[in-house]
Amino acid sequence: MSILYGLSDIYGNIARADGSGRVAAVEVMIANPPVRSLIREGKIYQLPNIIRTHHDIGMVSLDESLAELYLEQVITYETALTFCRDSDELKKLIYPNAQEKKPRRS
Repeated sequence: MSILYGLSDIYGNIARADGSGRVAAVEVMIANPPVRSLIREGKIYQLPNIIRTHHDIGMVSLDESLAELYLEQVITYETALTFCRDSDELKKLIYPNAQEKKPRRS
């Protein structure tokens, strides 16, 4: 299978907050035309933006997955920060209104 057909990563070695085991955080990128084009052109650094703007077809960033696990109280904030790709993005997902400093809960 070619890299241009579909990509996803699973980060499965993330400890649960309650110590009861591990949980998977996932990143899903579907090889739609914009993704294929960026890969062909060597513009890999732009892929996170494509993932963020294509939720409608099932794409999910690792930071979104980690934020959701934190908001569901499955993992700790420190664990989310350890595994995230962009700590500023993670903070925006958890604290959408930075002035309140209260996490958004699902």
